[in-house]
Amino acid sequence: MRTTVHRVRLGLEEFRIIRAADPLTRARLVGRDPARGGLQMNVDAGAARYIGMLWLLAARSPRSLIYLPLRGGALPAGGSPPEEPPLDLVLLHHSLQFKPHHWKRLRGRLGCGAKSTVRVSVNDLPGDSAIDYDARRHRGHRDVFHQHVHAESLFMVGSAKVFRETAGLFFDIVKRGHDYRPPAELRQDFNLHYCTELGDPLVGGGREIHIEYTRRWAR
Repeated sequence: MRTTVHRVRLGLEEFRIIRAADPLTRARLVGRDPARGGLQMNVDAGAARYIGMLWLLAARSPRSLIYLPLRGGALPAGGSPPEEPPLDLVLLHHSLQFKPHHWKRLRGRLGCGAKSTVRVSVNDLPGDSAIDYDARRHRGHRDVFHQHVHAESLFMVGSAKVFRETAGLFFDIVKRGHDYRPPAELRQDFNLHYCTELGDPLVGGGREIHIEYTRRWAR
C-alpha cells in the first residue's frame, strides 16, 4: 500500500501522520438523519480494501495518527443530501493521548510529506475473526473505540486489539458486497445492499457507524 508520511512539530512534540497516497474518492462519512441516528459510511470495494489496510496499520502503529481525508470524495448516486457535513477520519492508538483540539493546526502544517510503502497481510488479522461482544460489556474493558469529532474529523481512538478485530468488517464488504442479494422473501423489507455496523459495545459511548457497500456514485 502506497502511503505518504508527514512529520509535524507542535511546540516540543513531533507527530507522525500517515495517510493513503492515493485519494479515497469513493468513500464518504456523514451523520445520518436524526430518525436513524449514528454515522453513515459509504464505500466501494476499492475504498473498503484500502480502509481495512489502514485499520490494520493503525493496530501496529501506536505512535502514529492514520489520516483518511474523506470530505472531498464522491457522493453516492441517488441519495438525499446529508443532514450533517461530511467528515474526515483519524485513527489512533489510545496510548498516544493526542488531544483532538490540536488537529486543525497539525493538519494545516502537513505539507507534501514523504512517499512510502507499507505491507499488510491477512496474517495481521486475528486467527479467529469472531468478536467477543460480551467481553466488551464488562466495566473497565479497554479494547473499545472512543470517538471525538473535531475540525470536521471523526477520531476513532482504540487499542491495537480492537483495530485488528474490526478491520475484517471492511474486508468482508470487499468479499461480499458486489454480489450480495438478499433472499427473495426478504427483499421487500431490506435494501439491496450489503452493510455492516460498528457500534455498541465496540464503540464506548459514541455513535454507531453504518458501513454500506455502494455500487453507484454520482461522480
